[in-house]
Amino acid sequence: MSHVRYLRVASVGDMEGKQVLGAEVDGSKIMIVKTSQGLRALDAICTHEYADLTRGIISGDTVICPLHFSRFNLITGEVETPPADAPLRVYPVKVEGNEIYVGV
Repeated sequence: MSHVRYLRVASVGDMEGKQVLGAEVDGSKIMIVKTSQGLRALDAICTHEYADLTRGIISGDTVICPLHFSRFNLITGEVETPPADAPLRVYPVKVEGNEIYVGV
């Protein structure tokens, strides 16, 4: 059984007025996103051509890559529309008080 270590990535106030927020966790660029199921954390780099997904278009529970328009599900990380064919890693998120933590 693996141990999940939670790291603080932002405060709840950092998300105010935003749908997506970029952060770095253990050397990986991630994004915190508001979804229909609450805050989610996923890799922020497209698995196709390494574009920054925090600059993509959020549409419902999907993000559309700004480079080649791959579409990823923000709940599962799965690819919904190619050319990407590998999913995004999804990280556990917890909010304690006013702080947002991501599990690694």
